[in-house]
Amino acid sequence: MSRSSKLREIFSVFLKLGFVAFGGPAAHVALMQDEFVERRQWMSAQRFTSLLGITNLIPGPNSTEMAMLCGYERGGFSGFLTAGVAFISPAMVMTIILAYVYVSYGSLPALEPVLIGLQAGVVVVIVHAVYKLSKKMLKDTTDYVLLAVAILFSLFLLDEIVVILLTGALLVLSRSLMDRLRSLGSIMTLSFVLQGVASQKTSAIFLFFLKIGAVLFGSGYVLVAYLDTYLVQDLGWITRTQLLDAIAIGQFTPGPVLTTASFIGYLLNGVEGAIAATIGIFLPSFVFVAIIFPIVEKISRYKQINLFITGAGIGALAVMAVVAVELVGEGIGQFTFIAVLVVAAIYQFGYKKANTIITIILSIALSLVIAVLQ
Repeated sequence: MSRSSKLREIFSVFLKLGFVAFGGPAAHVALMQDEFVERRQWMSAQRFTSLLGITNLIPGPNSTEMAMLCGYERGGFSGFLTAGVAFISPAMVMTIILAYVYVSYGSLPALEPVLIGLQAGVVVVIVHAVYKLSKKMLKDTTDYVLLAVAILFSLFLLDEIVVILLTGALLVLSRSLMDRLRSLGSIMTLSFVLQGVASQKTSAIFLFFLKIGAVLFGSGYVLVAYLDTYLVQDLGWITRTQLLDAIAIGQFTPGPVLTTASFIGYLLNGVEGAIAATIGIFLPSFVFVAIIFPIVEKISRYKQINLFITGAGIGALAVMAVVAVELVGEGIGQFTFIAVLVVAAIYQFGYKKANTIITIILSIALSLVIAVLQ
């Protein structure tokens, strides 16, 4: 396939994912696993989980960085840029439209039925992805034990970054003991803080979200705590109600949850503010991935570092599994959630050619039907 054909393929597939990737980071990763490992076979399950482990070691939104890394893997630097822009753009445009409705009418459409169905479908998609990746990636008893230990770490409320790092270190240690090696691996986490004072409102919005994007580790949901502390309490730019509405929009729209920034940017300074906030919060991820991918490619030939990255990937699988458990715990008392969960699971696990995108769409549709009938 020619370079231009590859770029067109990358653009079309990530644009499609940008329109249908509902449900947050873990769900986005599950959709990518189905698309790039199972269907298109761009890479092996081992390679996919290694890239996933890398995203957890650098600041920024995990699923967006995963999209960039998959684009890099398929089409080099041009593929990395194309994948990132294509994946982010649909959510940004939808969020700006909803922000316009919000500002014009002072409220959001009723989203509860959609969110319930979405949550149930997402649980099924995540569990299915963890199951498929585990079957292909876990090779021996040590790997299975490591996954179990990582799940226990997460269940005891250790920070997900700590879980990833510990799992990587444990795999290095266990392999080293078995191979009677004494070499020690080390990992450096790349981070920086950008600070500045701008006289113009748009510049201030851009710089604020640039700083957030540069230091935000873990999933996009960690963004809530950051924005509540700085935007609501310290700066007073928005109210807590507006923040919660922005987060709801981030969950409701497909693509990265961090397009919550687009919504807030619109509230602060219209379309100009939305674009500034979006570029600001995602720009550090482009920089980090552009730096880290070539480095990882060069150093991964060293056994201990490769083991660390593999272990980090297993830790990332554990974090995804725990996310699914938490989502089940939140929705288990609702009839709609249980009904959608069962139907979605029957389709996803029972049908050999099941499509995760169809699972998400069917889950939302079934939830809306139940809401109408009740």
